[in-house]
Amino acid sequence: QPKFGSVAKLIGVDRRHLAMVNEVRPKVFKALKRFEKDHPEKMGFIHADLHFGNIVLTQRGLAAIDFDDSGYGFLAYDLVIPLMSVENLLKKEKRMRELSEFRGALLQGYASRASWTEEDEAMILHLTAARRIAMLGWLHTRSDNPRLKKHLKSAAKVAANYLRTNYLD
Repeated sequence: QPKFGSVAKLIGVDRRHLAMVNEVRPKVFKALKRFEKDHPEKMGFIHADLHFGNIVLTQRGLAAIDFDDSGYGFLAYDLVIPLMSVENLLKKEKRMRELSEFRGALLQGYASRASWTEEDEAMILHLTAARRIAMLGWLHTRSDNPRLKKHLKSAAKVAANYLRTNYLD
């Protein structure tokens, strides 16, 4: 039961992009279920939407806000959203060469406070795929908004390209 909406039959999306998303979905699900079973210690309470709009600067430092998507999930999922946010920002500014440095710093900072293994690193791929797919469902449920409806088509293309390049190749 998807929280954000089903992606099985996205309306207004190129059928090739939809086919790619639907081909990868069960593979992502299987990888996540296996990791959850093998590493229950890597599960816990997460924010689940930790992008820059949900982080504020307070007198005591940075703080997360907007916990409406929070719940039980993969701890590393809270790394995926900032990674994706920075990737989008760097693409817009044509500074993609800086992404690996940011990624390294974020993961190194996380590893200084919590256990981080090569298997955790590999899960970033699956969690990123899951986030991209989930966001298509979120956009689809808001297709009454013309701006979001327009964005769904391009987001599906980006997701399909990501899945094809990073997941199937």
